[in-house]
Amino acid sequence: MIRIGIDARGIKGRMTGIGRYTYNLIENIAKEDKEDEYVLLVNDEVQLKEFTVKNGNFRIRKTWVKPISIFEQFFLPFLLLKEKISVFHGCGGSLPLWQPKKCIITVHDITGFKIDIKNSILGIPLLKIYIKFFVKNEAKKARRVVTDSESTKKDIVDELGIKPEKINVVYLAASDQFRVISKKASKEYVKKRFNIKKPFILYHGNKKPHKNIIKIIQAFSRLDRKKSYNLVITGKDDSSHSETDMSSIKREVKRRDVDEEVVFTGYVSDEDAVHLYNSAEVFVFPSYYEGFGLPVLEAMKCGCPVITSNISSLPEVAGNAGILVDPDSVEDIKNSIERVLSDKSLREKMRKKGIAQSKRFSWKTAAKEILSVYREVADEKD
Repeated sequence: MIRIGIDARGIKGRMTGIGRYTYNLIENIAKEDKEDEYVLLVNDEVQLKEFTVKNGNFRIRKTWVKPISIFEQFFLPFLLLKEKISVFHGCGGSLPLWQPKKCIITVHDITGFKIDIKNSILGIPLLKIYIKFFVKNEAKKARRVVTDSESTKKDIVDELGIKPEKINVVYLAASDQFRVISKKASKEYVKKRFNIKKPFILYHGNKKPHKNIIKIIQAFSRLDRKKSYNLVITGKDDSSHSETDMSSIKREVKRRDVDEEVVFTGYVSDEDAVHLYNSAEVFVFPSYYEGFGLPVLEAMKCGCPVITSNISSLPEVAGNAGILVDPDSVEDIKNSIERVLSDKSLREKMRKKGIAQSKRFSWKTAAKEILSVYREVADEKD
């Protein structure tokens, strides 16, 4: 029996991508492994209390130490020793530099290297420095690095200098709640919930600069029949990203004279997202960089045609089921949207291919692959 520690501090009320990743992984590991013992490191135990009651080989270890903080460098190693952990999995992309136990780190992306993020104090790019020093050295000291795509694996090799044989690619999957449901019912839900009455083009995600929302707005403004459609943009205001925050996006909307057509929903729940995907005419996601690109898979699983970028990890996720565009070309994005909107048979073909593509990814497979990594690392000599 192995005692495995999992960093589940990302699991909280309104979960981000890391929280969802960790929860889905834990949930599916529990279905596959009834023998090994699991210690879940959390800040908030509410989300996992019922889960641990149902799964007797999982227990919670609450801590005040926050993820990606200086305190985890000092306190986390002693916690691993105290809990007698054999293998520890840093699901959120961080580990202590001193690793008294065998450690695995998941590096979801290296956005700080690939994208110029204006996250700085007195002009010091804190995120880039953090990744360059801490993540790079944590990953080098870890027994194994897990990442979400072959594209990100290449980035980790190139930018962090990690040997490729030390990296395991474990693909993510869309949660089971993302599924095809009645389009008519979804349209009614969206009309009632968001007052969206026209057919619409959807962007679902955050508003960070590399998501390329400005070019989506520019492409939409050039559509021949834009007055017949809404452009729906979800996501909370990421105001810390000054280069493309909500005010910048709204200025672009005004500049392009599409105020009446663009709908900002703010934060949406997964239930809301399922209905939006199912009722949208097309999902547009021309991001400059993704570690994986989960919204693309969610949209496909809901039967929504997808237009996404031809760079980064997105071609891996979309396969031949989506239309790939140059994220720098407003004209390419615009032409692809027009092509999908004007061709019903193409939309149906993309819908079927997207559903089939989404079935190539599953959390069951991901859990089995992660379990293999745990056991391989546990068997390695100290």
